[in-house]
Amino acid sequence: MSAVTPTPPIPPRVDPAGRPIAASRGTRAVLAVGTAVSVTCFVLALVLEFLGRPTGGGSATDLGAVLRSASALEAWGWATLGTYAVIMSPVAAIMATALEYLRAGDRRTAWTAAGVLVVLAVSLGVSLLSR
Repeated sequence: MSAVTPTPPIPPRVDPAGRPIAASRGTRAVLAVGTAVSVTCFVLALVLEFLGRPTGGGSATDLGAVLRSASALEAWGWATLGTYAVIMSPVAAIMATALEYLRAGDRRTAWTAAGVLVVLAVSLGVSLLSR
C-alpha cells in the first residue's frame, strides 16, 4: 500500500505587482441571484397581465402598497418588485466586492467599492429629497 500524501495548499493568486487578487465568487453569485429574482418577478407580472388580473397601481416608494399588490397577485406589484431587484442587485454586488477585496487584503479596492456605495446612497438621498 502506498501512503497518501497531502496536497500542498494553493497559494493565493497575485497580480504582477504581487498584490492578492480577490475572488469574485460572491459578486457573481449576488448578480446571478438578483437577475433570477428580477426575471422571475417580471415574468410573473407578464403572466398575471395576460391572465387579465387587475393591474393595480400606486407609488413605487410605498413598500406596503407594493407588497399588498404583489400578495393580491396584481401585475404592478410584481413588476415593481422586479424593479427593486434590478436596482438592488448592483448595490449588493458592490457590497460583496468590497468584502471580497477586504478579505484578500486589498484595502484600496475595498475602500473604492465602499466609496461607490456612498455615492449611490447620496444620489438616492438627493433623489428622494427632491420629490
